[in-house]
Amino acid sequence: MPVKTIKTRKLLLAAAVTALAGTVGVPFASADTSVGNCEVQLTTPFISFGDLNPYFQLANGGFEAGLTGWKTTGPVTTVVDNETAHVAVTDSRSGRSGSMSGAMDSKSAALGTASTLTTPTFCVNMQTPNMRFFVRNLGSSASALNVTVNYTNSSGKPVSTFVTSLSGTSTWSLTPSVMFLGSIVSPSVQSGAVMVTFTFAPTGSDASWHLDDFYVDPLKHR
Repeated sequence: MPVKTIKTRKLLLAAAVTALAGTVGVPFASADTSVGNCEVQLTTPFISFGDLNPYFQLANGGFEAGLTGWKTTGPVTTVVDNETAHVAVTDSRSGRSGSMSGAMDSKSAALGTASTLTTPTFCVNMQTPNMRFFVRNLGSSASALNVTVNYTNSSGKPVSTFVTSLSGTSTWSLTPSVMFLGSIVSPSVQSGAVMVTFTFAPTGSDASWHLDDFYVDPLKHR
């Protein structure tokens, strides 16, 4: 299948409008698309939240394949507790196949006290500045979810940089846009692409967080 290059947000949104014609509120999924030097599959998962921007989902970003591809420390498992919007658009990297809806999804990742969850490695560049996902805080209301980006700098040294701290309630909610590009100090992200992971760590002694459906917006700055 030929790879298409997205040159402007206008072009992509026009494609989205075409795909959504007659099916308002239904996510679309593109073919594999080049975003800078990163090849991704774009979709519009957050239409029902008023966010029409295109995103790509992290590999197994909905945890339907358990914790495959993710790294953990401490008490982390998958549970039958999907985010209630069921936004996922499936592709071969999501751990699911066949459906264009997340309606059949059932799992999320559960993080306890003193735990960490680290994403699979993925490609980012100047066109991939932020991510969104779903959170549910079933522990102490004082507990927060710290987000750290991990990458290798131009000297070949591993770097971990704090990005933000998120709050949550006992009800599933979509995070605000987590802007991470400014936390990556590497010439590679300016001139091409850099491979990164993200680590999520709950704070406090009575932590219980559920996380689900991780997406990165490749054209937010357009």
